[in-house]
Amino acid sequence: MWTTQPLIFAAGTPRIGQVQAKISGDVKTSVNPYIYAGIRATKSDGEGRIVALSLWPVQCGPPPPGEETGGTTKHPLAGIEMTQADPVCTTKSSDALRAAAKASEAWAPQLMTARWLRDAER
Repeated sequence: MWTTQPLIFAAGTPRIGQVQAKISGDVKTSVNPYIYAGIRATKSDGEGRIVALSLWPVQCGPPPPGEETGGTTKHPLAGIEMTQADPVCTTKSSDALRAAAKASEAWAPQLMTARWLRDAER
């Protein structure tokens, strides 16, 4: 059951969204992966808070020919590291991550959208 999921939005162009992945089943990976998304605010409220956005998955490199997102690239982008047979990639560089987010927008078959429904009760 999903109870909570930490989500971070980092400033910049594009903004980066980070969420820690929970992996189960037969998937073997050498790291506890994070999932990243490029984010573009599409609407703000009167206080400047983001209330609607477009997002797309950040990929390690261009998808293999004939595949959309989700495939393992054969050509990681500069600053992106991959281990053979590992389904995730890593980087120690925020610049490499942001460059991957910018490039990945073109590889997304369609942008996802989200909007704020209501403030949490306090």
